[in-house]
Amino acid sequence: AKLFVYQAAAKMEIESLVVSLERDGSKILVMEGLALLLDAADACLKSVWRKLKACEELFGSLLSGIAKIAVGRGGQPLRLLLIRLKPLVLDLCEQPDTWVRNQGNMFDSVFRISCEIIESCWAKDR
Repeated sequence: AKLFVYQAAAKMEIESLVVSLERDGSKILVMEGLALLLDAADACLKSVWRKLKACEELFGSLLSGIAKIAVGRGGQPLRLLLIRLKPLVLDLCEQPDTWVRNQGNMFDSVFRISCEIIESCWAKDR
């Protein structure tokens, strides 16, 4: 039940950041929010609950929200996000159960968000 509460709180934070981004584009607020969401995803990955479906869904929704905010913001935050995402990818790859279950939902989430961010950076740089 705690994981569902965390997921609901994360969705509220994501929507709040999206609205803030659309309204005033507060760079500091967005960057702090992204850092908070990345820390939550990292904690989820390192949690003893990481094998639970609810934890995988929370992890996926955190990363999905991060991508939504970062791609909407564009520019410098995307590059900074890739730098912050690297340790998360490495931690995920170190997890022994990541590879046993055909990479699992967490691996798919990280792969998807990385591709979204890279594609967005590439499109904006052209």
